[in-house]
Amino acid sequence: MSYAKAIKATSVIPSGFKEMAKTTCSECPAEYLIVHQLQGADAVVAARQAIQFKKDLAGEHVDPKHEHLEVYEPLDDE
Repeated sequence: MSYAKAIKATSVIPSGFKEMAKTTCSECPAEYLIVHQLQGADAVVAARQAIQFKKDLAGEHVDPKHEHLEVYEPLDDE
């Protein structure tokens, strides 16, 4: 299982994970939660991940037919 992932805000947080941050795509209204496994939860890392993930989501709009996924995993912790 991955340490951190992003899930759509309407999804159920998986067992063993904790909501750490929330981000919205800058190109559409898609909202995602950054969730971490309980034993590795780190608010500082989650804040960085949310900023980077927002950029990644916006970059997906290069393809006009693209739809965001339900889950993105694993997220980088850098």
